[in-house]
Amino acid sequence: MEKNKFIKVIARIRPSASMIRQERIVDVTDSKNLWNPKHFTYDAVFDENVTQDQVFDELGSEIIDGCVKGINGTIIAYGQTGSGKTYTMLGPTIFESFVTSFSHRGVIPRACEALFARLRTRADEMGEYFKYEVSCKFVELYNEEFYDLLSSSQEKLAIRSGSKFAYCIDYLQILIRGGKARRTAETAMNRRSSRSHAILIIDVSFANFKVKTEEADDTVVTKRSATLKLVDLAGSGRQTQAKAEGNQFKELNNINSSLTVLRRVALILSGANRGVKYVPYGESKLTHLLRDSLGGNSRTTVIVNIHPDIGSVVDMKSWHWRNLDNLHGKTVKYHPRTVNGSERLVSA
Repeated sequence: MEKNKFIKVIARIRPSASMIRQERIVDVTDSKNLWNPKHFTYDAVFDENVTQDQVFDELGSEIIDGCVKGINGTIIAYGQTGSGKTYTMLGPTIFESFVTSFSHRGVIPRACEALFARLRTRADEMGEYFKYEVSCKFVELYNEEFYDLLSSSQEKLAIRSGSKFAYCIDYLQILIRGGKARRTAETAMNRRSSRSHAILIIDVSFANFKVKTEEADDTVVTKRSATLKLVDLAGSGRQTQAKAEGNQFKELNNINSSLTVLRRVALILSGANRGVKYVPYGESKLTHLLRDSLGGNSRTTVIVNIHPDIGSVVDMKSWHWRNLDNLHGKTVKYHPRTVNGSERLVSA
C-alpha cells in the first residue's frame, strides 16, 4: 500500500508583545541572514501577519472534506502558555464575539461551519437519498480528570466510545457555553492562561440510499461515520517562569506531565527511538483519547504556536524545537481508513 502523508505540522508565530525589535527571538526571514541557524521541518510557517482565514484554508478544508467521506480528522493546537493557541482554535476570548467578529473566529467555529455546509450541500444534491446526523461532546481534561463543559454540574466524566451529550443544532452556542466553563487562571506569562486541555469531539454519521430499479429489487444503504477532534491543549511552561504556587503548581505539573507523554508518543511513532515498540498511550488520558489521531486512523494537523519574544527563549528551546520536529517525521507511519458499511433492504 502506498504510504501517504496524513499528519501535517504547521508553525504559527503570534504577534510580538514587545515594541522593541531587539527583544524578538523569532522572525521569518531570508536564510542568508541567519547566524548559527537551527533547522526544523514544518509543512507551513505562518508569520504574525497571517489571518485566521489563511490558517483555516491551509489546514482545515482537507480534514473537513475527509470527514464527509468517512475519514476521521483531528486538529491540535500545541505551544507554551501565551503563544496564541486558544486564539488560533477559538478566536476572541470574549466568546459572544463569535457572532460579531467573523474574521477573528478560529479553527473550531470555522470547522463546524464548514462541516455543516458540506453536509447540507450533499443533502441538497441527493435529496431524500442522503441522511446525516451530527452529535458532539465538549470536554476538558483538568488535573488528569475529564469534565463535561456542557454540563453545569462539573462532575468527573468517563469518556466512552459512542457517548453523546448534545446535538450540534447551534454549534456557536455550544462553543460559547463550553468556552465559558473552561478553567483559566492568571499567570506571570499569561493573564488568562488555560489550565486544562479542551477537546471538542464531533461525531458525524450519514447514509446514502440507492433505491431499487428495474434491474435490482432491493435498496442498498451505504453507511459511513467519522469523528472530528478539535483540540486546544493547555500551555506548557516552567513553574519558575509562570511563578506557579499551590493549586496552580499542581495544575501546571499535570499539564506538563501529559504533554511529556504526548512528546514521547510522537518520538516513538516517528521512529526516532529505534527499537522501541511500546507506545505509552495509556500513561496519560490525553494520549489515550488521541490514540487514533496520533497513531492509527485519522488525518491530523498539529499547529505549533510560537511566542517570538526573548522572554520565551528557554521554554521555546525546551518544548518546541527539540520535540515537535519528531511529529513531522512520523507522518508516513500509518493511513486513515474510511469507516463504512453497506446493507441491502430487500423488498417483500
